[in-house]
Amino acid sequence: MFGPGTINNEETVFLAYYDGQQVRPAEYQPNSNIVALESYDGALYAAGSFSQFGSVETFGVARIDHSGVIALNPDTIKNEAGDPVGFSTANIRDLAILNDTLYLGGSFSQIGESCCLGGIGQLNLALSSLKREIPQLDFTVFPNPSTNSITVEATYVLDESTSILVYTPQGQLVATDTWPAGRRRKTLNIEQLADGMYLLQVHTSAGWISMRVVKG
Repeated sequence: MFGPGTINNEETVFLAYYDGQQVRPAEYQPNSNIVALESYDGALYAAGSFSQFGSVETFGVARIDHSGVIALNPDTIKNEAGDPVGFSTANIRDLAILNDTLYLGGSFSQIGESCCLGGIGQLNLALSSLKREIPQLDFTVFPNPSTNSITVEATYVLDESTSILVYTPQGQLVATDTWPAGRRRKTLNIEQLADGMYLLQVHTSAGWISMRVVKG
């Protein structure tokens, strides 16, 4: 756990990332310590002693990707017949990924019908089978109209740094900002702009999206 107030004045941060400029709190946070992290095939896998990750109930293992967090628990761990199998653990200490398979090290009290296990557990699903289809990227702006600031929200957490540009109806660029990677929302100060309508553009590697914004 990072010390109180050490990352953007956030008091309780268990997961953070570096965007090339500074360390920032991650969009999703567990409620307890993370002991191991692995990235694989566009997703981040976290193991720890947590019981909840964001709003997702979990017992120590979670997967984070562009669309949120899923818990690798009884609803996602299945045996060869495709039936869900539960596991419980006293302490997960590490994780590793090999040949599309997730392995956990720790002291387990039960995995499926096997009990009193101490050592290594294996996820019975190929990690590639958990990959979720990427939803269409879209943005919303609120409040709109606004007098001081607006918040731009993406369909899912962006995995790249993104430019935000604000133009007048005549095409004059009046404001710019950077949306750091790893965030789903970005707040933009428009207090310095004159009242009226503007065109806000969010630029990504896949192209750009324009939205109308009203100041006043």
